[in-house]
Amino acid sequence: MRRPWISAMAAIALAFIWEGCSAPPPSATASFIHLVLYKAKSSPSDSDLDQLLTEAKDKLPSIPTIKGLWTGRAAPLPPILPSVIDGDYDMAMLFVFDSPQGLQDFLDHPNYVEFRKKHADSYQVRIINFNPYGGAARR
Repeated sequence: MRRPWISAMAAIALAFIWEGCSAPPPSATASFIHLVLYKAKSSPSDSDLDQLLTEAKDKLPSIPTIKGLWTGRAAPLPPILPSVIDGDYDMAMLFVFDSPQGLQDFLDHPNYVEFRKKHADSYQVRIINFNPYGGAARR
């Protein structure tokens, strides 16, 4: 059984290392992480993935509630423990917000709505949200 937290950790490492930061570093008050894993519904070409990454970097960082944004393609699976790493995605985006309300404002922003509509038919997404500083557990 694959554990979602392993997917999250692999994608976070990928996001930080593979493509670099396309928004300012997270602030000390950033308390909400939104991780999105994209899997193409059909075999994507390199240019398809490049287009998705380019559009994300061009359209999304200007949304004011984003405090940090990293994007990147799935990294090669390491030879150590490949059975526990979830490599079943093509591209990841890691967003940092100050609060869940910041995420909601992002989801309602016209730039994101346009981006989502354009790519919804081509990609399946898996989403992981978490508070990096603890806090109340979801019930």
